[in-house]
Amino acid sequence: MFVASHSGLKYFLTLLILFSWTSYLAAQNGEVSVLKKQITATNNEKDKIRLYFELGRQFEEIDLDSCLHFLTQSLTIAKKNHDDQSSAKAMSRIGYTYIYHANDEDKALQWLNRAIQLAKPKNDYLNLALCYRYIGMISKHQGIGNPYDLFYLALNFAKKANDWKE
Repeated sequence: MFVASHSGLKYFLTLLILFSWTSYLAAQNGEVSVLKKQITATNNEKDKIRLYFELGRQFEEIDLDSCLHFLTQSLTIAKKNHDDQSSAKAMSRIGYTYIYHANDEDKALQWLNRAIQLAKPKNDYLNLALCYRYIGMISKHQGIGNPYDLFYLALNFAKKANDWKE
């Protein structure tokens, strides 16, 4: 009796997980379609930067190459329009993607340091907070330096930003 109910429970849980994952992917695909339509419908460069950034985020869990492609599109348009804040934001997200989805902390550090170089002169505290938080995680993962000093920097920049959402 226990074996039958146990296997029934396993079957039910498997179906539940598959249904949840399918629902998640369907929602992602719907959001992706909407974002792509919005990109083709707008001529506003600032909107395109934001929409490509969001597309990149949508693909983080689904397709790493597409994620990096769309984040790079956001960065390219931001650079073309001399939008340092959006450029730093895209670079920071690319760094995040290399840490948590590509498992390449060296590449992540390159992107995060580039973002810091753009964000510092503009006092872009939000992007600085994100970058130092991610670099702190790399420091902690690799056992190099004191990650808590980096987290402290991130916290101080976040306080200055008055817009901490992440």
